[in-house]
Amino acid sequence: GVVDEGASQVTAVLLAAPGLDVRPAPDRDALRSQVRSFDVDGGLVLPAGFDRAVRAGERPPLQLILAGESLATDPAGWMRSGRSRGAPRQSRCR
Repeated sequence: GVVDEGASQVTAVLLAAPGLDVRPAPDRDALRSQVRSFDVDGGLVLPAGFDRAVRAGERPPLQLILAGESLATDPAGWMRSGRSRGAPRQSRCR
């Protein structure tokens, strides 16, 4: 899933990428809910002004939301435990 707070070009690229099923969410809370209920594997939050900041040579923060025990966050642990449910994890990337 993706929350785009500023009409980023990144969203358009993700939506057009073959093999990706990207689902826009209206806000961070909705995205967290989608991750928590495993409607999406994870989510990316693009803040307002993201594209402008990148063009200016800055490194704007991104927020990544992942399920706590998903294949994406811990493939070995997920396989060992036989579980695929957990609380969403949130990370800030710079």
